[in-house]
Amino acid sequence: MSISIIKSKGCKLNKKLIGLIVIVVGATVVSALIAVWYVDSSNTLTLQTTTSMNDTGFLQEIRQPFQDATGIRLRWISAGTGAALAAAGEGNGDLVIVHSATAEKEFINHSSTKESYSGKGIARVNFAYNYFVVVGPTADPAGVNATDSRTNGTKAFNKIWMRVRDVGDVIFASRGDQSGTHNKENSTWVAAGKYNGSYTYMDASFNSTWYKSLGKGMGDTLVYANEEGAYTLTDYGTWLSKRSSCTNLALLMGNAGDFKNTYSVISIDPDLFPSVKFELVKRFYAWLLNENTGGLKVMADFKIDGEAVFTKLVQCNCTCGSAKCMVENGELHAWFPDMPFCPATSSLVDASKRVTSYVYTG
Repeated sequence: MSISIIKSKGCKLNKKLIGLIVIVVGATVVSALIAVWYVDSSNTLTLQTTTSMNDTGFLQEIRQPFQDATGIRLRWISAGTGAALAAAGEGNGDLVIVHSATAEKEFINHSSTKESYSGKGIARVNFAYNYFVVVGPTADPAGVNATDSRTNGTKAFNKIWMRVRDVGDVIFASRGDQSGTHNKENSTWVAAGKYNGSYTYMDASFNSTWYKSLGKGMGDTLVYANEEGAYTLTDYGTWLSKRSSCTNLALLMGNAGDFKNTYSVISIDPDLFPSVKFELVKRFYAWLLNENTGGLKVMADFKIDGEAVFTKLVQCNCTCGSAKCMVENGELHAWFPDMPFCPATSSLVDASKRVTSYVYTG
């Protein structure tokens, strides 16, 4: 008996039908993705943040605990403080975490138009700090790690400058990106110039032969310094996260009192930008500033090679239960009735009594 193989039209793939299926399935997937994106975006906070919060891994550390506690997703865009505030000043995102006091005060100064981001933020809370440090070649030709400068940032910069002037065998790598670290570097060069009464940051001798303005983030700047044997200024947290791979560099100056590096969380003003998810922002503040089960607890436990990366900031004392303090605290104190806050500068509270600048004292 022979067996015939019958070629039936029903066993052939209909290309038109396949095309229709692909279109339908594709449209369904796209619709599902759009739906997921919509749900996520409505319950997602977007944070404009300085690079050190990302480079140290701290934001990665808090993302899941924050979501578990609140159901709110956290996403962030990492850049220098200047770029982060510029983006926030255009209403991109919901809040910022940055570390440059002068720029932060401009961001919440509603009577200024100095910067594109002036007056675009509210509710500034200083919540953590570490220190800026100077790292450089292990041979340390400028002598930064000597007794008189290892805890004196201004003297350390002055020594680098004097070595450039007298010998010319060192280079300095600057982020050059208007970040908080770059701003601190600029002000320190001015102070270092005044240190011996002769040199200032604007001196013509600041040239590309030894002064390398990179326009890069902290991690990339450390990579450059490591490869080129340069001195540079960095926040201690990023140094901790990168030092194992920066074998040509050593920490030469640290724990200088005037090199304290303070971090602030600031909301983008929802009155100016209705897209800001202000209710979610307030819940983030409440969680971040909770030292028992929230962000400050995560921060206390967050270490790199056994060393704490950030320290909770305790900066002022005031009796927030007093009538005066309650009036000054306005909305912010109503958000967190069990947490003490103090006005950093009462003049920064605008006419509507909305809080613009506060220091956490918990």
